[in-house]
Amino acid sequence: MKPIWEEEIVYNETVMFVGREDEAPLLYPATEIISVRSYDLKTEYIRGIDYEYNENNNSILMLKDGIMPFMDEEIYYPNRIINGMTFACTNPDRSYIQCSEGSFFCEKQIAVTYRHSGAVIEKPVAQNEAFEKTMQKLKNNERVKILFYGDSITVGANASGYKEVNYPPYADIWAQMVFKSIVKKHGATNAEYINTAVGGWSSGNGLENLDEGVISYAPDAVFLAFGMNDGALTPTQHIKNIRIMIERIWSALPFAEICLVTPMLANAEVKGFYCRQADFEFEYLKLLEDCRKQRQTGLCVANVTKLHKQLLEYKRYYDMTGNNVNHPNDFLSRVYAQAVFQTVCGN
Repeated sequence: MKPIWEEEIVYNETVMFVGREDEAPLLYPATEIISVRSYDLKTEYIRGIDYEYNENNNSILMLKDGIMPFMDEEIYYPNRIINGMTFACTNPDRSYIQCSEGSFFCEKQIAVTYRHSGAVIEKPVAQNEAFEKTMQKLKNNERVKILFYGDSITVGANASGYKEVNYPPYADIWAQMVFKSIVKKHGATNAEYINTAVGGWSSGNGLENLDEGVISYAPDAVFLAFGMNDGALTPTQHIKNIRIMIERIWSALPFAEICLVTPMLANAEVKGFYCRQADFEFEYLKLLEDCRKQRQTGLCVANVTKLHKQLLEYKRYYDMTGNNVNHPNDFLSRVYAQAVFQTVCGN
């Protein structure tokens, strides 16, 4: 994985056009556009024919006679309910907003690879000491169980390789990317990937099913990724469930190492989904501090929330979503994976 905060080249950063006149901003000011491709990476668009780069506002523009995909504004903001594809919109000038699972959105997105000289994304803090035991076992090529437990984002929605999307380039879900990167780093061949995440689950569901979903597997390392479906909870209520999960895991599995993954944000334009998730971040960091006072190692926090907030300062939600509500596309899934890997294996 090429971290977006370190490399001079950003690979396949996604953007989408809503209407032909839309200008799609890039994360960093580009010094060279290397390629602009369809989401499936099969079609390369031509500068001066299909698109142009506007240096003044760091954006990609569609050209009138080009072949790049876009979404009509009337489709993105329909004026009527379309069963299974719309939600009420929080924008007072709009009635509804388009939302869809599967490949509906990624078919309209494009992938931009470019060189840059800027640095706007803060590198996540490496907390390698939290996973010392797991990493040593991997180095020794001992048997290691690495388990991921969370909601639909951890199940894999809406990565292109996720079974309900199944669209080129068939990219791994973020959990698989993390597992493969950890194993590759240490040359391990005896590690087991376990994913017991369930779509739609809240932290309450996770707590209720902890024995079956985590403890029964006796994992060496656990990635807990809840929060997206806890928007109706206060930060205190949400973190209480997370704290109890940690306590119960350590009670049953004293040597288990745990990484807490804070959630990306929901789309603020979709009524009923963007609630308190952005406020959970502080409580996670406070929980980490509290736990470290009692136990020196074995817990860390991968702060995806912070990264997504930073991305949204420069890009639109629909540039990097898989369903336009609360799921990442391939680009944002890679950011998830990069953040988690940097947290447990970074420098």
